[in-house]
Amino acid sequence: EHCDHCGNYVEEGGTRREYSDDNVCESCIDNEYHYAYVSSSSDCMDWIHEDDTIRCESDGEYYRFNVQVLEYHEVHYLESYDEYFHDDDCAICDYSDELIHVSYSVHLEIDEVDVSSEYTVYSNHHSSYLLEETAIEIEGEYYHADSADIVMDEAGIWHLLDTTQPITLEKATAA
Repeated sequence: EHCDHCGNYVEEGGTRREYSDDNVCESCIDNEYHYAYVSSSSDCMDWIHEDDTIRCESDGEYYRFNVQVLEYHEVHYLESYDEYFHDDDCAICDYSDELIHVSYSVHLEIDEVDVSSEYTVYSNHHSSYLLEETAIEIEGEYYHADSADIVMDEAGIWHLLDTTQPITLEKATAA
């Protein structure tokens, strides 16, 4: 027998079959093949040439690079990582609608959404993260736009309300 990959002669029984029914010698399998999930309807595995596989970072396993196989095994490509992960390690960013890794997902309590951490700022005032695009920065601190502690003046400038001093009729009419 000859190896269909490298062409070297191999003694009878010295090759293995892979998904395309090629005869492949042990040397080629060891150096250029991955034992990978190959089916889009079961957990069947076989030896696949490395150019036809992807590695899932979630479990370290290889999968045949085929849309149906990846969908069946719930493996997704995350563009921001340039790697593949299982469903359990992925989340949808409610702000950008992109698939992100859960370690970069932040739940925004005030807005009740999950977003990528790249779109957030931390607010000491609220003791939580806020969506950067809608956060109001006053004197180096971030406030949610619906916060009762801030007010916008006629010129469109945000100010922090002084809640330590009561507003008197004199102060209110003086402005």
